[in-house]
Amino acid sequence: MPKNSNTDLLPGLFAPSRLPWETILDSVRDGVICLEDGARVLFVNREAEKLFDIRREEVIGFAPEFSDELARLFAQASGSERSDQKDRPLFRREWIRRTKAGVELPLSTVITEAVHGPHHIQTAVVRDLSEFKRMEEALVQSRKAQAIGALAGGLAHDFNNILTALLSQLDLALDAAELSAPTREHIVQAQNGGRRAAELISRLQTFSRQTETPTTTVDLGELVEQVVLILRRSIDRRIQIRHDELPAREWLVKGDASQVIQVVFNLCLNARDAMPNGGQVNLRLSRANRAAPGAPAGSVTSRWIRLTVEDNGAGMAPEVMARLFEPYFTTKTLSRGAGLGLSIAQSILHDQGGWIEAESAVGAGSRFHVFLPETGKQEPPNSAALHDFVRTETHALDGKETILVVDDEEMVRLVIKAVLSYRGYRIVEAVDGENLIGLLEGRMDPVDLILLDVDMPRLNGWEALRRLKGMRLDAPVIMLSGGAVDSDANDARERGAAGFLAKPFKNDQLVQLVRRTLDARKPVASD
Repeated sequence: MPKNSNTDLLPGLFAPSRLPWETILDSVRDGVICLEDGARVLFVNREAEKLFDIRREEVIGFAPEFSDELARLFAQASGSERSDQKDRPLFRREWIRRTKAGVELPLSTVITEAVHGPHHIQTAVVRDLSEFKRMEEALVQSRKAQAIGALAGGLAHDFNNILTALLSQLDLALDAAELSAPTREHIVQAQNGGRRAAELISRLQTFSRQTETPTTTVDLGELVEQVVLILRRSIDRRIQIRHDELPAREWLVKGDASQVIQVVFNLCLNARDAMPNGGQVNLRLSRANRAAPGAPAGSVTSRWIRLTVEDNGAGMAPEVMARLFEPYFTTKTLSRGAGLGLSIAQSILHDQGGWIEAESAVGAGSRFHVFLPETGKQEPPNSAALHDFVRTETHALDGKETILVVDDEEMVRLVIKAVLSYRGYRIVEAVDGENLIGLLEGRMDPVDLILLDVDMPRLNGWEALRRLKGMRLDAPVIMLSGGAVDSDANDARERGAAGFLAKPFKNDQLVQLVRRTLDARKPVASD
């Protein structure tokens, strides 16, 4: 097809007085392509040049042969829109353009038509949907992660109830007389296994927690131990997890423990994914004295704790490294999941005064360095102490008081009843908060203490506690929870509970707390 000059196409359309119109379209972030009578390209803006890898001076005056798919869309739009109706429907399509490099580019195209004298002018607005698709995918993965987090919290609650019953029964068995040494050893080993299971569930609760927690002093060495504990029980056995023996309270940083643990956990999972046939992940802690990235030259250096997560996997090419911290960028397939995302991890650490650096080369593995500001070597606050009310003093633990046990899990009620009845206490049971209120409203005999579970159907523990306070009941209340978070102990105090105990607990913890709470109600004898 012979090429026409611009001046032969619709005289006056691109005359000097109309040039601002062309400049305006060049500023649009979507591609704009104008076609005359479905045959010749009239105009291509700068964004369209980028999307289709063309130069306008090479395509104006020709048919849109630079894209067969776009040419077909123009033809389809011309057939669907040619009518005498004033309100013509928009022609809209989504399609995939494959670039010369083989990259699939998702595009959205809207084509409209206008009449200029005897000519029909079609205008295609082409939008790159790549970022939108990545955001859409990330949103789906985020919602899945939220659902999994909620599921993990519910499962942790149920497992803690099971472990409460299991470990309490083992404690009772250990108290039996005339146990042989082998039998006693078996019971102790079973107890140790149950305690490790409880620790693992606690770590999973920390990992899945969605609520914000205040910044505290975090022992990064202890955090690494937690991550390693989970990984060794959950990933392919062909992958070895190695870390240095870390002294307690030697690697203190300021941060949000639950968010930092998610960052470290995801770096380890990225390392795992880089080694589908097995390999080794190393976690190391060290100190660094340097200025933060982007600080002006001559800035005062600061002290940082550096956590390095290193793998001997496939490594990353330079083009991947260049995009590593871009939002929504991932090299994982949908079946592998998008994970936390390094851009989000970087943002989390930035909010806590730190950052991530990466080193990698194809065939040489990858190393990620997490920097967090070091804090003083004071004792870290006991923010995760869920047994704040439990102390180990020895008391006369037996009693004859009446204790009302409220829990929707029958096995938990039975175990608590067995433990406390053995000490002489009289036990009354309620299956939930509604049952509790009904018993108290219709009960004549006094109750000396209430053990109240937090998570129950119909009326949960917190709401039941509120209603108990409205009844002006004298009996103290100890809250129990199988899905405890760091703030629950403080919430119990603030809402008027006399104590709080997280499941699974040891029998002696329960008995000591019960006896101490009851003793605290006794009037002090006067001289």
